[in-house]
Amino acid sequence: RTYLTGNRVVARRRNAKPKLPRIAKPEFTKIPIDPARQSNAFREIVGAPVAPIEPKWLAEGKDYTVTAHPWGRLFAARNPFNDLFALTVRVKVGTDQDRMLAPAVDLLNLAGAGDLIAEAFKKRLYALGVSVSRGFGARETWVTLSGPDASLGEAVRLMFEHLRSPHVAPDTLPKMVEVRLGAHQDNKRDPDYVFFALSEMAQKGGESAVLREPSPAELKALEREALEARARSLLEWTRDVRYVGNRPPREIARLLDDGGGRVPAPPAKPEAYLKPAAPRVLFTHRDMVQSQVGMFAADEVLDPARQVDYRFLSSYLGGGMSS
Repeated sequence: RTYLTGNRVVARRRNAKPKLPRIAKPEFTKIPIDPARQSNAFREIVGAPVAPIEPKWLAEGKDYTVTAHPWGRLFAARNPFNDLFALTVRVKVGTDQDRMLAPAVDLLNLAGAGDLIAEAFKKRLYALGVSVSRGFGARETWVTLSGPDASLGEAVRLMFEHLRSPHVAPDTLPKMVEVRLGAHQDNKRDPDYVFFALSEMAQKGGESAVLREPSPAELKALEREALEARARSLLEWTRDVRYVGNRPPREIARLLDDGGGRVPAPPAKPEAYLKPAAPRVLFTHRDMVQSQVGMFAADEVLDPARQVDYRFLSSYLGGGMSS
């Protein structure tokens, strides 16, 4: 009654095939270009002397330090530009080890800390000038804090309280499940996600990341206490911490020693790709103009020493429209 008055727009989405008008493709004006012509400015720039650029390799003990602690390792580097810090805590436990870690982190994103409800928790961080993000992958889970150095101690304390005692409102989990169920339905209509699902099936078969997602039945059966316990368990595993700021590493190590982080993370599951006996084609029909085609071939066993080769080859093959 206050805002949705006469000056409003109502949009309604309907799943149907659109009738698209045919538009004649415009012709581009052809411009004759003489590649032999060069301006004075071009010749001046091309003729300017250029010193070869030498790569600068980061050296441990000079550009950064690595120290071992009972709770894990601390990678620390100074911030020579300002008084801001960035701190990421990573544990080597992901959805490969626990499929239900994904909804647990999603619920954590909607939770407060201790006596602070979610909204009060956000306001407290905002007052400190600190931003926080959480994420997970197949092999690790992480929390990142960043902000002014003066807020670091309080930010770390709030982070531990957030993980140890997440404040979840009674209606938060049902709403989160409803959103996730809706996302499942949206994914089935999203061509990009359908292509991703088909690619996962082509490469990994039954170990596809899509097939490992919690099913609608599993989502509906989630219990808040079990998800909170999963969030607390993240403090039990040994952790890797990356810190950039102006405090000495020993001070950061003291801040991060909350008494947890003593349990070694379980070994990661090897990632394997399918090697079909003969070429095969996986196809799914989508009623759309665009086609999406991917080609996958399992290659050699990963060699960490060739990491640079892998990265440049990936960029060369998939780096943009010209690849």
